Amino acid sequence: MEALSLSMAPQVELRANAALVASMELLALPAAELEELVEQELAANPALERLESPQCRSCGAPLEGGRCLDCAPRRQAGAELPERESPSEPTLADALLADLRLQLAQRDQRIASYLVGSLDEHGFLRAEIDEVAAALDVPAADVARVLSVLQETAPPGVAAHDVRECLLLQLDRAELPQEEYALARAVVADGLADLARGRYAAVAAALGVARSRVLEVRDLIRTQLRPFPILPGTPAWAQPVVPPSPEVVVRAHPERPSAYEVEVVERRRIAVTVSPAYLQLDQRGLTKSERAVVGEQLAEARALVDRLERRWATIKLVVEQVVERQRDFVEHGSRELRPLTRRAVAAELGLHESTVGRAVTGRHALLPSRRVVALTDFFDDGVAVRDALRDAVAAERRPLSDGELACALAHDGFTLSRRTVAKYRAQLGIPAHARR
Repeated sequence: MEALSLSMAPQVELRANAALVASMELLALPAAELEELVEQELAANPALERLESPQCRSCGAPLEGGRCLDCAPRRQAGAELPERESPSEPTLADALLADLRLQLAQRDQRIASYLVGSLDEHGFLRAEIDEVAAALDVPAADVARVLSVLQETAPPGVAAHDVRECLLLQLDRAELPQEEYALARAVVADGLADLARGRYAAVAAALGVARSRVLEVRDLIRTQLRPFPILPGTPAWAQPVVPPSPEVVVRAHPERPSAYEVEVVERRRIAVTVSPAYLQLDQRGLTKSERAVVGEQLAEARALVDRLERRWATIKLVVEQVVERQRDFVEHGSRELRPLTRRAVAAELGLHESTVGRAVTGRHALLPSRRVVALTDFFDDGVAVRDALRDAVAAERRPLSDGELACALAHDGFTLSRRTVAKYRAQLGIPAHARR
């Protein structure tokens, strides 16, 4: 019978220390919860201090010398500047200006502020391009370019001058088959007045199409478009949704034309540091217990600042890697998405796969094309498949079964089973062919 004995042997084991666990928890926090956490820490710890500059109550821009350089030209032009009753209640204008500041050069932000300030309660722009150019003493071409960015960034139809332009802007953002889009645009651009009066035959004759096609456009306008960007009395749940604010901005590199640079804009919104006054505090007159409290507060403040910096550095590192891997997706859209896993990115960067997951989950990036995409889309090879499926359904002359759709997708290079097509179709909210 073999005797039992005890012995000691060295063993290597990985254990996460408290600091690492805290950093991973902070990395996973959504932006809103992070801001709430930082506010709590600022209130509880006098050793922590926010770095912030005074902001304009009207547009939120930084003040210089107590004056807002964005709003000053508008005051000189006699424009009324509404005062916000409470800075804690952001408006649609606040959201638009925040997004525009991420996309425009500094010299264009005055124009953007003027344009947003000229929107009426329905979202229409009540200023002509030449008027804005004269008021700000800038070229009309610059105003037109900034207006184009505003119209692409805002909810569909916002910053239109009239109902016709509002409908056209909505059509440009709608996902319609090319033939249907072209006809609807022609009807709105050239025959809206007759369409409103019920002169469908006149519109059909002018465009050289059947009257039934004009009626289809009429129904499309009634069901999918709206005459005002923001309808009076519309309940909150039905208001136009502003695209999610990006936590990351991807820009063309200023010095290397073929490269991109990544900025984590959350760093600008949540700028905290260890209080210089607290660091210079003379502790000679403090008791031992008071010095211990001060030391604890300083240590906690330094730890939070360090964890925040780690969060932002990790997000930046991961996004730089996925942008480099998915350059075609960044430049040309979801059809050019390449298969990419979190594990592959983690291996390339020397991180754990879960760290990459925490860095991208629930966050969005603003691309150079001004598209806002979820960071998880960089890893989802189903995005391109779903887009192709949506296009196939939109182009069908008769409702196709899931098997027929699978054959159509195979021609586009997507080899899928019928059951997989059914799964993606359900995700897109497209009913089965018998109900289409």
